[in-house]
Amino acid sequence: MEAPDPDLVDPDLDHYLAVSKYPFAGANLRNLTAMGTICNRSYKGAQDILLDEQHQKAECFDPYGNEHVTLSLDGTVLLPGGGAGPAWALTFDPDLKSLNWRRIFKLEARIRANVLEKQYQMWLKHFTVYAKRNGIDIAGKDGAIEAIAKFKATCDMESLPTVARLKASFFALVENALNDPVGGDRMHNFLIESA
Repeated sequence: MEAPDPDLVDPDLDHYLAVSKYPFAGANLRNLTAMGTICNRSYKGAQDILLDEQHQKAECFDPYGNEHVTLSLDGTVLLPGGGAGPAWALTFDPDLKSLNWRRIFKLEARIRANVLEKQYQMWLKHFTVYAKRNGIDIAGKDGAIEAIAKFKATCDMESLPTVARLKASFFALVENALNDPVGGDRMHNFLIESA
């Protein structure tokens, strides 16, 4: 048997239900969820995950259950004008059951700041490199549409599944914008300038 890899660190575990409020839950191993120190210390703390900000019962997820949240960028405006970057819209489904998690962990703000704003320009660079390596000329709009359609299939290779879904959702929006008879040329020009 090999010794464990010292570079692989077990994730921090935290009580899903605060032991200070639900002492019997502290003895239940299902109450321990993978939650990094930053999420626990900076965001959750001793907040009651089962209550909303008015201290009313909130719908929420069993972290070990079969139900999952899907995340998309539907409603995002990629080119709002005035030289501004994308106006990000995050859609969580199911919305109601994820609302308390989003509030406690400040998910929308953190995803916008730490993933979307930091990475979308790099994603565009990856796209242009991909197109060049695969001999797809994106100087024409048809080539850009072809390259986007093929590049989207590579997005699931990201190491973090949530980032992979956001990246795929971003390029689906780019593809839709390229195919738009009114705004397609503007999106194509944006891609060319990003290259």
